[in-house]
Amino acid sequence: MINAHRLRKLSRNNLRIVYGLILIVLLSALFRGQPTADTTEATTLATLAAPTTTQSTTAAVTVTPTTPSTPSHNETVVVHFLDVGQGHATVFQVGEHALIIDGGPRDASSFVVAYLKKMGVVTVDAIIATHYDSDHIYGLVGVLNAFPVLSVYDANYRADTKVFTSFKTAVSAEKCPEFTPAQGDRIAFADLADLEVTFVGPRDYYYDEENDNSLAIRLDYGQASYLIMGDTSSDTEQDMLGQNLDVDILLASHHGSNGSNSPDFLSATSPAHIVISCGADNSYGHPGEYALKRIQKTESELFRTDLQGTLVCQTDGNQINWNQSPANDFTPGD
Repeated sequence: MINAHRLRKLSRNNLRIVYGLILIVLLSALFRGQPTADTTEATTLATLAAPTTTQSTTAAVTVTPTTPSTPSHNETVVVHFLDVGQGHATVFQVGEHALIIDGGPRDASSFVVAYLKKMGVVTVDAIIATHYDSDHIYGLVGVLNAFPVLSVYDANYRADTKVFTSFKTAVSAEKCPEFTPAQGDRIAFADLADLEVTFVGPRDYYYDEENDNSLAIRLDYGQASYLIMGDTSSDTEQDMLGQNLDVDILLASHHGSNGSNSPDFLSATSPAHIVISCGADNSYGHPGEYALKRIQKTESELFRTDLQGTLVCQTDGNQINWNQSPANDFTPGD
């Protein structure tokens, strides 16, 4: 028979066991809830971190674009290939400012001055004389007499002609800086929308033929590019290769003569548009039959002042727009 003391002891032990079991159950429930809270916190941190990863990826794409970015240009550069008959004159214009490359022959001098005034040109920031043949510089004498000219760039040789003397006299009277550029020289004109000019020829001024001492000028505005040639021959064109000659618009050398515009040179320039400046029914037969065949093979759009008159194109640094469609007429001069 179990005595009362032992029963009381057993009852106390049983109570401890029951209390212990209850405590275990409560603690288990408590610890089962804790992992749930930890998991929720981890998910929240991962969600917050996600935008940071996305931003980093986007920034990398922006900083390292797959294609070069295009500089923004707020002004329009208008290029005028003037119809001066058998000769050459090209004007790069930004508002009241202009850069003039050659001025055409004597009988076009008054036309060039009048045309510039009509276009609203007030200041000629630079004159570039590619060489000293009369069909290129006579009109520049008129420009020097009619406008304030801020600078002159010309070839480093002398010609024994009256027009050469007249040109140099007019430059001296204008009292503006005169420069003889070397191949590779560069200039940027602030008042001409930072138009960048690079002299890509001649290699030097020691050629026997005066025409081969002609300046060749590359002009860049944003992604638009031009190459204006003087009367350089095919032999001297070879001395320009190796530079960056790839352009959108090429003014054909020597009025499109057969002795210029060689296949190698046309390939290096790879122009989308080619302009030939020459006079209708000129006595030289410009443009030449063989030069035109070489030009036609390039599949460039062809513009001709002898057939179309003055040609005008303009650019915002991205696109080039013309005032008329290309002639694409490959009929040689008579």
